[in-house]
Amino acid sequence: MLHGDAGVISILDVADPSSPALLAQYTLTGEYTHEVWGVAVTDDTLWVGVDWSLQAIDVSVPASPVLLSELPMGGRVAPFLIDGNLAYVGCAGIGAKVVDISDPSQPEVVRTYAVNGATGGVALNRDHVYIPTGGAGMAIFAAGAPGVTGVCVQREYHYNLPAPGDEDFGYCVEVEGNELTRLELTTPWGGAFDSADYVGPVWDGAEYDYEVSGFEFDAYLEGGERHLDVAWRELSAGQWASLDTADTDLTVAYTGGSWAATADFTGVLVPAEAPQITYPTHGETAVPLSPTFQWTEWTSPAPSALVGLGLEEVATGDDIYEDVYLSTDTISWTPPEALDPVTEYECSLVFVNYEQAPVNGVDVEVVSYTESDVEFTTAAPGVTGVWVERGDEHKYPALGDEDFEYKVHVAGVELTGLEVTTPWGEAFDSADYLPPAWDGSDFETGAGILWLRAGTEQGLRYLDVEWWGLSSGQWADLDTGNTTLTAYYSGGDWTATVDFDGVLVPSQVPQMIYPTHVQTGVELTPTFEWSLWTSPDVCAGLWYELENAGTGEDLYGEEPCPADMTSWTPPAPLDANTEYDWGVNFYNCD
Repeated sequence: MLHGDAGVISILDVADPSSPALLAQYTLTGEYTHEVWGVAVTDDTLWVGVDWSLQAIDVSVPASPVLLSELPMGGRVAPFLIDGNLAYVGCAGIGAKVVDISDPSQPEVVRTYAVNGATGGVALNRDHVYIPTGGAGMAIFAAGAPGVTGVCVQREYHYNLPAPGDEDFGYCVEVEGNELTRLELTTPWGGAFDSADYVGPVWDGAEYDYEVSGFEFDAYLEGGERHLDVAWRELSAGQWASLDTADTDLTVAYTGGSWAATADFTGVLVPAEAPQITYPTHGETAVPLSPTFQWTEWTSPAPSALVGLGLEEVATGDDIYEDVYLSTDTISWTPPEALDPVTEYECSLVFVNYEQAPVNGVDVEVVSYTESDVEFTTAAPGVTGVWVERGDEHKYPALGDEDFEYKVHVAGVELTGLEVTTPWGEAFDSADYLPPAWDGSDFETGAGILWLRAGTEQGLRYLDVEWWGLSSGQWADLDTGNTTLTAYYSGGDWTATVDFDGVLVPSQVPQMIYPTHVQTGVELTPTFEWSLWTSPDVCAGLWYELENAGTGEDLYGEEPCPADMTSWTPPAPLDANTEYDWGVNFYNCD
């Protein structure tokens, strides 16, 4: 039993819980107030965190407790945890210390997790130690034994931005592990590096970065492990050539030991091809907020090769996406989240050859890659596209009916609303339908013959408003009246008036040839056929549509095709015993 600030421990016999018996009282020693912050028992030893120390008390004879040891901790001891022969002790203002308690008479600090502003708490799971830093802060460390956990030796052929046409060579070594204290290495061209010249002979894990022209050194914590990274940029031709013929010798010191190895680039060739980014191009502006990056396929990769991408904000140097690795036959990639508007980014594409193998018990990765970059700027808030459409849908030929429709589609960056006045005088305001402060999330609703769809695609917000089943009078008004619209976006608006002058409804109706309406037994990979459009306008075209009739899911279509196209085969087989709806649209545009 602990007696608060008095620093007294009472030892009780509780064999009979209804009548506990006092066996002994022990008064703790301590430098300050004798405040007790934690207590635990292992075998016959009572461990107590008191003031700024961890004390071990022999209670093998409960009536006669004896102090075995008192270990200064350097900070006020907080509640602590015991895992086997190790005690994880939180220390206010310091972080946490790991104490070897296998000999209670001689406990020893074997590891320190340094955390400025630590509140003194500590938590532990199988892999990590968690130390609160006050507020919502939390420092996380790997709980493994001191040692090297990974090494990467890398050479880099930078083609840089295609526009300048320059190139440079790089070489770097990255080491990670627990309680790393020093890195020494000799480069293939004979250069020597010693981290002690920058962070002292015994690095304590504090963050450090140093950069001059052609050289960088970084020391930091990440994912609970210490990292030591050193890189040389703008190598000379001789230094670059030496990477083919000479070794990298390195020695890594950590608390209680060291590890040494030799690495070379034998069998890990520099890719012969330069990565070519085709979209966006270097210097391109008004790029959509969810662009699909495209590049030329790597034609002759090694079996273990990879394609990698990175995306960085130019002004801040922040990595938005880093080390996105893809298979070598991949030729495009779209970021999972939209980019910021009016922001300059740099996209890096790398072709990577690598090998990984254990060396003296540590996985060593050897990497050779080529890289190209482009810089581009995303679009500003505003309208990027407007479509005003009218359509005469003849539907299924067997039914003989037709339907008139009219649609306004607006897309842009950070759109917030849309107002439309139709050619027959009806007023539409998206504010009457959209949720307040619409943020681009998907939304769909309808009323009467009107239908509104809103959402975000490829980083652009869109607003679609359609009127289906127009009367003959409303349809006729499209020939003579105007569409007036105002689109609102963050910080502004855009207004225009549009009409159908010169954009006539095609006089020829598409005729389906195969399969016919309600035909059954159609093969799973049919070739759809329709009649030739005999007299299209100069800017005319067509699109086809294929939909699962049961689910309403659009499978293919609405991609512009040449007006003289008369057949199409789906790239993948259709499902068996399934009803589909397909159609062909002839269109004129301006």
